[in-house]
Amino acid sequence: MINKVKKRILILLFILMPLFSLSQGSVNYISLLPEHFKIENRNFYISKVIDERKNKFSLGISQVGPFNKKAVTKFKNGLENSFFNFISNSLDSDSVHQAVTIKVLDLDISERTTATTETGTVSLRINFYARGTKGEQVKIFELTKVKKERAFDVTKGHERRIREVLVEIIEEFSISAWEENLSNPIVDESTENLIIPINLVTGIYFSYNDFVSNIPSKTTDFKIIAKPRTHRKWVGSNSYKLKKTETTWKFKKVWGFSNGEKAFVRHQNEFFEIFAEDGEYKFKGYDIQNVQVINGATLIGGALGGGIAAAAELARMKDNPQIYILNKYSGEVQGQEKQVSVYNGKLINVYFYRKGKNELADLFEFTVNDSLSYSFEPSSMKYFRIRSTESPIKVCYKNSKEVCVDIILHEDKDTFVSISNEEDGIPNIKRVTRSEGEFEGTKAENIQRRRERAKLKERKAEGEKIEGK
Repeated sequence: MINKVKKRILILLFILMPLFSLSQGSVNYISLLPEHFKIENRNFYISKVIDERKNKFSLGISQVGPFNKKAVTKFKNGLENSFFNFISNSLDSDSVHQAVTIKVLDLDISERTTATTETGTVSLRINFYARGTKGEQVKIFELTKVKKERAFDVTKGHERRIREVLVEIIEEFSISAWEENLSNPIVDESTENLIIPINLVTGIYFSYNDFVSNIPSKTTDFKIIAKPRTHRKWVGSNSYKLKKTETTWKFKKVWGFSNGEKAFVRHQNEFFEIFAEDGEYKFKGYDIQNVQVINGATLIGGALGGGIAAAAELARMKDNPQIYILNKYSGEVQGQEKQVSVYNGKLINVYFYRKGKNELADLFEFTVNDSLSYSFEPSSMKYFRIRSTESPIKVCYKNSKEVCVDIILHEDKDTFVSISNEEDGIPNIKRVTRSEGEFEGTKAENIQRRRERAKLKERKAEGEKIEGK
């Protein structure tokens, strides 16, 4: 009897072990393979790629390993470099072709796991710009594409799907009337005011278009059954079911519904209220389900083990509410807000400083994750607010030489990074202890402030001198 109890305890621990590791964030880096593609009758080349995504730190969440551990997915070399190098490998530049700039407004990858398969989705939105007939930069084309694939494991296919969607967008651009838009450019809307209609029509949405057009596909012969949620973090919200009025059979394969007052989207077999915020459609839902844990538990522990694991997983999901973003063009759930929030990472200060002693006088630039940049001279200090779950961050020193280093961030306290261009000419980037960083960083900051005050005083005196003349 004792041996049976011990065996059940060991099985239970094995079942629940993956759940305990869910909060530990990791990073899944991808690089675009140098595939060669051909554009027929091409009269343009891509001269520049600009990353204009709201969230430049992440592409989305992947599920890696045997237990589908969540990992923030990033380009190893940043989006701008990855896209530009991939495109330039096939579309060479010359003085004959039209130079075109592309701006990436959205790029999101996501995974949806069921008991038997996974669905991988990539959504890419790009605007194209070129110099118009009057010499100014004008918008000449825009396109959003979404690609979905089902497989046993979709994580490895994210890189390929991104390449395929990117090439498809460029191909559609090449056969469009973009040259006509050089003299008649597309109006570039700076803001998009998304709202929930106040006169929502009661009905069932079979597609995202039903919701945005406020025209449900079905408005009769169904009923909405609401049941208050009892979980402490979901008090005040309801769980909903849709049923035909004449039978007890449930509607399946629906996108969402409206009760005439609010609109709801279906996610993980539940319905959650949609709201508009910051130019996005969003909803608050349960955390992503780790189906692999439940399936593994069922195989190992039978019905008992599976039931325990399922209950534990559902409790974890409900206990970690997440804000999800809907792709405004396709209606796909493109990921959790700020992506890395799934790990509840803390915003910390990451301080970068350069000492004055033994430093070359040269000015140089450093970048963080290919997006944040700052110019440094000896005795300088700069800090950025970065979420701890972005760890590791890529810090690059750019001068006559380029050196990039991955810096591991502290989970719950400030991180200090020393960047130097010493007299031996060898760039050096390293994380230092808090005590050393606080002392040297403050020392550099004080000198930097005195230097800036002196420059301001000098400019003021020069202005008075000119005015006196």
